Amino acid sequence: MSIKLNVIRCPSCGAEISIENDRDVFFCSYCGTQIHKSYDNEQVYRTIDEAEIRKNEAEKTIKLKELEMEEKEREKKERNRPRKIKRAVIICAVGIAVFIL
Repeated sequence: MSIKLNVIRCPSCGAEISIENDRDVFFCSYCGTQIHKSYDNEQVYRTIDEAEIRKNEAEKTIKLKELEMEEKEREKKERNRPRKIKRAVIICAVGIAVFIL
């Protein structure tokens, strides 16, 4: 029993793909796009998972906001560092003055 193959182009990346005639759904071995075969005129079309795209966009937005918040916190700590040093110097000076007196 032989397997009949057709060669098509991936609608996403344009790579030539060999597919079995008896399969309706397959994946591009180069870019991973899921491809469905229809029997109307042997047309091939690409499926876009909009929910997955929205999920990825939301995760990206959340990650960017987290990074932005971390950067603001880091800047705040750097601005407060000189104040902490001044306080420490003043406390040490007062301590030394009290010890001497």
